[in-house]
Amino acid sequence: MIILADKNVESRVVSLLREKGYLVRYIAEFARGIPDENVLNRAVEADELLLTADKDFGELHFHKGLAHQGVFAISSA
Repeated sequence: MIILADKNVESRVVSLLREKGYLVRYIAEFARGIPDENVLNRAVEADELLLTADKDFGELHFHKGLAHQGVFAISSA
């Protein structure tokens, strides 16, 4: 499984996941300014689990009906 980490996920979280052996593509490393809908579309097209700290993805799925392969929301503390 490949994880697509949204730009708002802290880099230390991405680093920890990579250290644990997960394959993580990090939006902040290659497409920092793209809109949330494009992030979600990238995850769907590549069959990746989206990791985010942004609650807007619930809005995109539940209210706009956009598809996803899985969204894992984390809280930034």
